[in-house]
Amino acid sequence: MVGLEGFWGCFIYAILLPIFQNIKCNKDNICDTQNGKIEDTLSAFEDMKNNSSLILYSIGIIISISAFNACGVSITKYAAAS
Repeated sequence: MVGLEGFWGCFIYAILLPIFQNIKCNKDNICDTQNGKIEDTLSAFEDMKNNSSLILYSIGIIISISAFNACGVSITKYAAAS
């Protein structure tokens, strides 16, 4: 169940990410990147390369979300919430 949720999240984001990287916006709107687009993946990877603590934080977030989802599925299974 957790893997299926992750698959659909990645699938949807794989569709939306290229779209968001091509939508231009000004600084007053929702964009906060230096190149004036909603999403800037190359800039994010550059930031991770320059600051290794961002990689550790990202790994911590992945582990935290995985543990939360696994616990939620286990609790639902054992509590028989159907």
